[in-house]
Amino acid sequence: MKRIRSFFKDHWGMLLIVYCISCLFNSIVNFKTIMNPYYIYGDISFYAVFHRLCSAQPLFTNDLFLSVFDMKQVLLRVDIPIVKWLLPVTILLMKAMSLSQVLVVQSIIFCVIASVLMYLIGASMGSKKEALLLVVLFLIYTGSMDSFYGGAARGSGMAITCAGFYCLHRKFTYAIIMLIPVAWLSYPPILPLVAAFAGYSIIHRGGKIRDKMVLIGLTGLMLCFFAVWLFQVEKQALWKLSSLMEWKNRAGIFDLRNNLLLVYVLNINEHSALYVIFTGIMIGASLVYALHARRNSGFVGREFILISAGVFIAVFFVKKEVASREVIFSIPVFLTIAFWRILLSFKSGVVRYGACMIFALLFLLVPPNDGDIDFSRYRELFTDLSHTPSDLLIAGPLKSLDFVPFFTRQSVFFAPFWEEAKHCVPSMQTELKNRKQELEKILYSKNEQEIVRFAGRNHITHFIVDDYLYAGYNSNGGRPFALQELAHRHGVAYGNGLYLINVNQF
Repeated sequence: MKRIRSFFKDHWGMLLIVYCISCLFNSIVNFKTIMNPYYIYGDISFYAVFHRLCSAQPLFTNDLFLSVFDMKQVLLRVDIPIVKWLLPVTILLMKAMSLSQVLVVQSIIFCVIASVLMYLIGASMGSKKEALLLVVLFLIYTGSMDSFYGGAARGSGMAITCAGFYCLHRKFTYAIIMLIPVAWLSYPPILPLVAAFAGYSIIHRGGKIRDKMVLIGLTGLMLCFFAVWLFQVEKQALWKLSSLMEWKNRAGIFDLRNNLLLVYVLNINEHSALYVIFTGIMIGASLVYALHARRNSGFVGREFILISAGVFIAVFFVKKEVASREVIFSIPVFLTIAFWRILLSFKSGVVRYGACMIFALLFLLVPPNDGDIDFSRYRELFTDLSHTPSDLLIAGPLKSLDFVPFFTRQSVFFAPFWEEAKHCVPSMQTELKNRKQELEKILYSKNEQEIVRFAGRNHITHFIVDDYLYAGYNSNGGRPFALQELAHRHGVAYGNGLYLINVNQF
């Protein structure tokens, strides 16, 4: 405790600066969201919207929703424990702000946590100013991808990676082993990386072979315990295990025919051209520096050994979708530290801070995220819906429905894309598929009475009609479909072919 108090006494000023810088970078990254709340990140939004939709629907009870979500934990990118913990907080925040604003708040919290941990790493390896340089590089690099910001589960994974590296550098082997249950409770897909941390720390730990074997046994027992816990406690465990370990769905690092190898395994694009540029610069600089002279060959060896271990485990033991979630935490942390150590090897401050300035200029000038979706044309519609009762049930084209609960408090008649629905528990697949087909049949129906009966049968109060989304569907001989004709005659027009129909009037 004395050492902790002494550390905070010496570093409280710098920690305050780190906090301010973290908030500033979040403001820059989320600038479009702050200035225009209808600009959102498509990648992080689906599961948040999925919760909002499912929890509001009679079809999905809370328990059933968690069962549906449980499959997405392994097959997609969301973890159950942290979602369960944050669900009450998220619902409470949604009473005061929109879901898009809630994600901004979450991103700030996890960004600050990860930044403080990166500062601890830097302070343990260099001076205070050098540690601050590491934090800035880390924020610029992670800010260039659209996945870290707004995703609570990913933020916790990034924080665990930073904590693991700090413990590794300080040779806190037991602390790394204790990260295993923390990783399981917060984000299970990161367990292979924590295992790599533990293995590396045990191998390079001094002492007798017997002591190392005890640590290896303890680590193995903990990993086995949580694996057995997974298979015994979670529902549909055998189905989940067979799907997770299915050989044909693995990434296959030697399968050169798989053009998704770099996307899923190395995950070097992360939906952002700027992230690819930064990754290329850091990897190139690290390799050139390591190969420049024999004395430098081991300079960044630890970081690349850990990256390689994480990639190997992810590629050969899990599906490619999960493999990408594994590496997305390790690459930004390890590459930033390796690049930072290279900059520190130059005595000239011009090289150190010049490189950081170049990164900062690229960050400010190049749009960081290219996966954004602009819903500004829905602004007036969302504004009107926000002033209507929250017990409305809205139907319409899937692309219109996806983000209605993101900006309003209304429920929608949810019918997910089949690519998403097929990842749910098997017992739900038929229900979801039928709902999607039923909705599509009504959207392209030529009978107005059929639409009215469908609305009454499902307690739907309103339809959203977007002529722009109908434009590419010309199976009606160029004439509007029945729902479009109803919208043109009885709907409220919002311009650009956008309408809202109150079906209670029929």
